Amino acid sequence: MRVSKTLIAISFFLAPFLTHAQETGIGEHAPRLTFEGIDEASSPISTSALKGKVVLLDFWATWCGPCISNMPHLDSLQQAFPESLEVIAVTMEKQERVRKFAQKRPYAFQYALDASGKSQEVFPYRKIPHSVLIDQQGKVVAITRPQNITKETIRKVLNHSDIDLPLKKDNTSFNYTEDYFEADVSTVESFMIQPGNPAIPSFTKRFQRGPFVNRRLSLHNTTISGMYREAFKSSRLRMVYEVDESLFDHTKTENKFNVDIIVPTDSSAYLRDILKRKLNKALEIKGKKGTREQEVAVLYKLEGENFPALPATKKSGYSARGGTFSGTGVSLDDFRSYLENHGILGMPVVNETGIEGIYNLKFEFYGEDNQSFFDALKKLGLGIKKENRSIEVVVLYKE
Repeated sequence: MRVSKTLIAISFFLAPFLTHAQETGIGEHAPRLTFEGIDEASSPISTSALKGKVVLLDFWATWCGPCISNMPHLDSLQQAFPESLEVIAVTMEKQERVRKFAQKRPYAFQYALDASGKSQEVFPYRKIPHSVLIDQQGKVVAITRPQNITKETIRKVLNHSDIDLPLKKDNTSFNYTEDYFEADVSTVESFMIQPGNPAIPSFTKRFQRGPFVNRRLSLHNTTISGMYREAFKSSRLRMVYEVDESLFDHTKTENKFNVDIIVPTDSSAYLRDILKRKLNKALEIKGKKGTREQEVAVLYKLEGENFPALPATKKSGYSARGGTFSGTGVSLDDFRSYLENHGILGMPVVNETGIEGIYNLKFEFYGEDNQSFFDALKKLGLGIKKENRSIEVVVLYKE
């Protein structure tokens, strides 16, 4: 791993200094950016150190699976152009967390911290990974996904040739609190499907307060498989396709839809059952429950170990991303759902712990360290094993 710098001051010599951060687009000169390194003992890097180099800024986080899976690719670029390219992986996380990650993943590129978040103002994004490629003169030549930047791309930039990579532009101005469907608050019942809208992000809106509490669900820019996953409360790992899977390619606008359903107050408990019926009636592609025998990850209680989580009296919910789970009043089935829905084990997860009730449960591991996952499970008195099981799936088909 290359020696990290306490301060990575990236100063592109033709770029004016900006006292107030402003968005920078393709064809514009990047402003001066200053990042902190992950090692307190290392020295700063001068602005002249990057003068004349191509710079690739990759914005990421330790909890972001796609970010981590792209790192070997970034590493290969850095190793292919050790003198003429500077790859810097930038995150807004804590220094200690990133240092631990870097110790397990010692790549040729540099890790850096942006505690102020100033770079996100200059290069706005909502989704990571997010890559910005800057040429030798300090001009932004690409804002894209890291996998789009190849060795041939770098060669072209070094040779002052034009490049044309897909633009990654996240909608950072979208107001998630606004009602895209503009439903009247007096609406008792409604169901609609509209074409996808590239001007808005993809997200699911569940109504937990207000006039539609627990009786409305809005899906924005989702595929048909996404609709059925939500209706059946299933995961991607339990979908069985008896139709052409290209129909669910989320990179194509024509495969995306906006869906909104409102049910009467006295039917709120059956919201998803009603959604299933509506979808099966409206769409050519149908969805149904089925069973399949396949290899799964079985969550079980370790013999002789205690389950240390404190019991709770009221069921609440949990927050989770990547290697962290924090639940108040949650069950082991909730924990199983977290493991499966976040794709942590890459296969369906079955709960065979035999532990009933609800608990206050915290779980944390480091995605770059596989052993830390098993160690964290053991602290809960739990283990995981691969076995074959007959599990419930959702089958998508045509009549």
